[in-house]
Amino acid sequence: MLNKLQTKFLRKSAHNLKPYVWIGQKGLTKLVTNEVNQALSSHELLKISIRVGAQEEKKQLVNKLAQQMGAEVIDSIGNTAVFFRRNLKNPKIELPK
Repeated sequence: MLNKLQTKFLRKSAHNLKPYVWIGQKGLTKLVTNEVNQALSSHELLKISIRVGAQEEKKQLVNKLAQQMGAEVIDSIGNTAVFFRRNLKNPKIELPK
């Protein structure tokens, strides 16, 4: 679990990232889930563009994806969500204490 300082640091770090994965009308397919899992393993911090129905549907999709991936939702605004999952074997991002 991340503290507020770490979350703020990650949100700031993700600001200049471009979305790496796009989720469209078909939602969470196996291909999308695999791509997100692979990207989180290699990058730790991931921005995703979500183009599905209403805001509530997006919120549910973000929470479901975070739960499936074992990741934390750093930020979720409009059609964009940012996820973080620490790579224990080879950490890429040094978090503040």
